[in-house]
Amino acid sequence: MVWENTVIFSYYVIFILFSILPKKIKDSSIIFFGFLVLGTAILEGIHAMLYPGFYQLSLGLAVEYWIYARGLFAIGSFITVYLLNKKETPWFFKKALYSPLILSILLIILSLYIPDKIFYVEGKTTFLKSFLEILYACILFISSYLSRHVKPLPLGLFFAGLSNLTFTSYGENVFTNQFVVGHAFLVSSAVILVLGAMIEKVFIPFREMENLVCKYGGEIEDLYKKIINNESLFQKINKIQQLLIESNSIDELLKKLREMPKILDLSSQEDFVIFNKNKLIYKTKEELPEDINFYKNWNNIGILDTSIFYNGLEETNIETLRNILFNLKSRLQELILKKELNYSLEKIKQLDEYRVNFMRAISHELKTPLNVIYGNLQLMESGIYGDISHLEKPIEAIKTGVSRSKELIDNLIDLSRVETGRISVKSELIYFENLYQIIDNYRNLAKEKGLEFSFDFIGDSPFSSDYQILITIISNLLSNAVKYTEKGEIKGRLEVIKNKIIIEVKDTGKGIPSENIPRIFEPFFGERTLESSGLGLTIVKKFVELLKGSIHVESEVDKGSIFRVEMPRLIRPTSFEQKEHVQVLIIDQDKETRNLLKKTLKDFSIIEAENGEEGYIKALEHTPDVVITTLGLPDISGEELVKRLKEEPILKNTKFVFYTGARRRDLEEYFIEKGTDIREVVEKIKIIVGNKILLIYSENTKEYISLAERILGKLNKEYVLREFYNLTINDLSFYDTFLILLTEEEFLSSEIILGNIDKLSGKRNIIFYVIRRNNKL
Repeated sequence: MVWENTVIFSYYVIFILFSILPKKIKDSSIIFFGFLVLGTAILEGIHAMLYPGFYQLSLGLAVEYWIYARGLFAIGSFITVYLLNKKETPWFFKKALYSPLILSILLIILSLYIPDKIFYVEGKTTFLKSFLEILYACILFISSYLSRHVKPLPLGLFFAGLSNLTFTSYGENVFTNQFVVGHAFLVSSAVILVLGAMIEKVFIPFREMENLVCKYGGEIEDLYKKIINNESLFQKINKIQQLLIESNSIDELLKKLREMPKILDLSSQEDFVIFNKNKLIYKTKEELPEDINFYKNWNNIGILDTSIFYNGLEETNIETLRNILFNLKSRLQELILKKELNYSLEKIKQLDEYRVNFMRAISHELKTPLNVIYGNLQLMESGIYGDISHLEKPIEAIKTGVSRSKELIDNLIDLSRVETGRISVKSELIYFENLYQIIDNYRNLAKEKGLEFSFDFIGDSPFSSDYQILITIISNLLSNAVKYTEKGEIKGRLEVIKNKIIIEVKDTGKGIPSENIPRIFEPFFGERTLESSGLGLTIVKKFVELLKGSIHVESEVDKGSIFRVEMPRLIRPTSFEQKEHVQVLIIDQDKETRNLLKKTLKDFSIIEAENGEEGYIKALEHTPDVVITTLGLPDISGEELVKRLKEEPILKNTKFVFYTGARRRDLEEYFIEKGTDIREVVEKIKIIVGNKILLIYSENTKEYISLAERILGKLNKEYVLREFYNLTINDLSFYDTFLILLTEEEFLSSEIILGNIDKLSGKRNIIFYVIRRNNKL
């Protein structure tokens, strides 16, 4: 067993040295031989386990694996020698370097099907086994001769061949002198081969390395020092480059340059200064002068108008400065340009702000004298200055001029509001009827020019939008249509559908050349006339974009134009995720208002939203007890939002409160005016959330309060006492249930209760009337 293990171990060492360690070996035959001995070692290992009965006692199978192992080794060795004698390894062998290993695995599989009696029967080896041993020995002797120039391969193969001859035949008692001699030859072969491999792959390379060290030791040491110095140089350069990259301004760069002496590890004798455009931007010591002439005797390196003067610097530091000079120059130039650009942008911004402010100021200033002129014209027409019939034409001309000037000033004011961001969108409920007067004005102007005019209202009314912005868009589109149409017709429509608002104006005017269409929304572009300010379409586009809409133009010269505006409407969220329940949802675009309400209502669980779309989703997700909203949200009016939310089945128990500065007593929902004492706000929200009962009494019915309290106590109802004569309509609006203790006379004379009984009954759950008459309840 020891003999076999020695051989197997030697083969594994040969495999490692020949096939694994040489990463860049070019000799395919050596790699092939490494895999050959690996395959042989595997088969030898199985043979070694079977022969003494380590795995199972089967001498026939053990002999079978011996024949496979020696046959693989003999044939593989011959192939290896063949490859060694070839000047160039055939391509198919290069593809089959691992074939010995694969073949050994196939032989293991075949052993399951090949009878083991063909090599060993009844305690004796067969003729076939002896014949194969002699054949393998011959192959190995031939291979040994052919490889005589490749030491020590011939000797190793020769001993392997002797081993095969020794084991030609044997009986049951194999532990004889023949057995010892055979294994001695086999071990000798393996040891010779492994020693040869170690000499070739280990000892010779080490000797060559030692010779190289002796021959080039000084150069290697110098190279090592250069590598260390270059590494130090690279680290210094990298740190300084990082300083340059991190600098976002000239001042920051100059400040970071002060870290360079520490990075360069300067001694007290080393100095350098940096000049840019003959101006000192850095010096290592404070006492160094700023005059560039002082440094003329110093060494220097430079690029364009940036120079570094140095004195006493080590070579490594000089090389570092030389490497960072280009990047320093580039970064300086970049930051200087950035500073100049920022300065120019700031000047442009200031000039634009001056322009807008001037435009706004002059517009407001011009409006005052125009109002005076127009007012006096109206007084003249009323006859206060006597008969002016002979001045009818000039007065009409003056009126036209004043109207034209007023329109121009209004456009200038609108444009300045948009450009300065001083306009915000506040949606409100708009009925089609609210727009009839505007449309009629342009209908009359069209009729004066002999034009046919029609304008259709289609779809939902009321709807939510910003009224002032909407009428400005419609007015400017209709105004342009009337101005530039001399004959034919003008058609318009306002269509409000589920997800958008459409405004379309079509005319048969002079049309717009196709090359001019992309520029018609620029200020003062296009044909300038006494009737046109050149700002109308600019304002339309900016207002449409403010409402997150789009405007499209189709036009053909001499045939007319179509302007189509589309603006989105808030639609019901199609998907939402049910989340934790909250008590209060606050919807208001003003952040300060939301923060004030959150602090005021800190005892409640609260979520917030800044517009109708966000509020709609959060209401569905959190099903709040109370929704507090304002009337003018940016994307929908508070009234329309509440109307839609009330239609949601999951919000049937939710109550709605308008918190707004507008005094609206026509609202059906709860109403709290902005500016109300915060304690009162808290109390009113508590009333709404807690479903408290309002207990109303008078001086004449005080004696029944205790009875009412007992009844409410049994019903587990909270209540608030309010004296009849201090009662307000606002008090009534926050309660769903009332318990009224009044005399008949007091009840019938109560304007607050009787005047609002129908309204309260329609929106509250129940009202109890307990009326005292003739001292009886």
